Amino acid sequence: MKLSNGTIERIAVTKLNDILNNSEFLEADIHFNDKTISWDGEIFLYKNTDKKSSDFYGKISVQVKGKQVLSEDLTDTIKYPVKIIDIKNYQKEGGVIFFVVYIVSNKKYKIYYQKLLPYELAMIIHQAKKQKTKNLSFILFPQNKEKISRIFFNFCDDRKRQYSTTPDKIDLSNIDINSNISIFSRINNVFEIFDDSIYIYKKITGEVYQVITKAFPESITFHDIDVKVIIDGKIYAKNVSFEADKEKHEKFIIYNCVTFEKIGDTKIKIDLPFAGTLSEYICGLEFLKALKKGKNIQIGNFIEGQNIDLDDDIDAIDSNIRFWKNIKVLLRTLHVNKELHMDQISENSINTLALLYQYIVEKRSWLIVK
Repeated sequence: MKLSNGTIERIAVTKLNDILNNSEFLEADIHFNDKTISWDGEIFLYKNTDKKSSDFYGKISVQVKGKQVLSEDLTDTIKYPVKIIDIKNYQKEGGVIFFVVYIVSNKKYKIYYQKLLPYELAMIIHQAKKQKTKNLSFILFPQNKEKISRIFFNFCDDRKRQYSTTPDKIDLSNIDINSNISIFSRINNVFEIFDDSIYIYKKITGEVYQVITKAFPESITFHDIDVKVIIDGKIYAKNVSFEADKEKHEKFIIYNCVTFEKIGDTKIKIDLPFAGTLSEYICGLEFLKALKKGKNIQIGNFIEGQNIDLDDDIDAIDSNIRFWKNIKVLLRTLHVNKELHMDQISENSINTLALLYQYIVEKRSWLIVK
């Protein structure tokens, strides 16, 4: 049955209001049959659940569009046309959260959203040129009330950072992703960073930041986290790197070469690929030796006492330690001051280094076969 435009709008606004008002931090004021240009209402955000005037955190303008669809197989992402004149109005006000509600029936629907902050708005206007509308991507709006609240808090925080530092026109040639960058997001655990888009900022001065791009990360790496790595009470490292991805894989790295991958809740797989510098690799080998002899490992509050999956035996580890320490002696003898990077070493290089150690350091005689 084909629904009237008024019914579509009423269902869209009602369903959105219902889910927004489930959050203790939000107060939605969205009306159907709203005649305001470019906007359909606003959402008030509060720091505390009491929602007192003293708890007010910010006000977010919203636009709501409903669309009847025949297929019940609704996807998690959609494209929807937005008028450029509306985009320019959003830009003047510092941003909007745009909702699209796909409706099969009063009980069958999906809500999609797009955060349109100063950076996106300037980028859309830059790309639109003479177009009057622009097809934008929208993603599925979450049902979890904590995730919903986080979207609005992050929107307010990012709007404050971007409003005065994002130019009306974006010059793509000036984007420098090699500068010192920062990301900001309200999360309770690292995997929540994959729930929504993030903005990457460069610091201008003090607490002033300028956005340089927006991303939907598939994975993320944190370097030099202040975390102690301890075996049987002895500290072996005071910082680690941490990798995570949206599939909820997590990996810790010490000495830039030893990796700890969590498998389930109780097991850890450890690997030592050719990575890091030669000095770091030797440290990694010595760490594996200590780990093989030890009984308990602790990496901050992340890993403690889990079963270790380590195949190498002590003799093999010792042999590797001796070999690479010999190579370090060889390099000093040859007055090579630059650190050797293990990922650049081939099997042939290893054999060559072994021969050079024998003939230069151990001073073995050359055997020439004719």
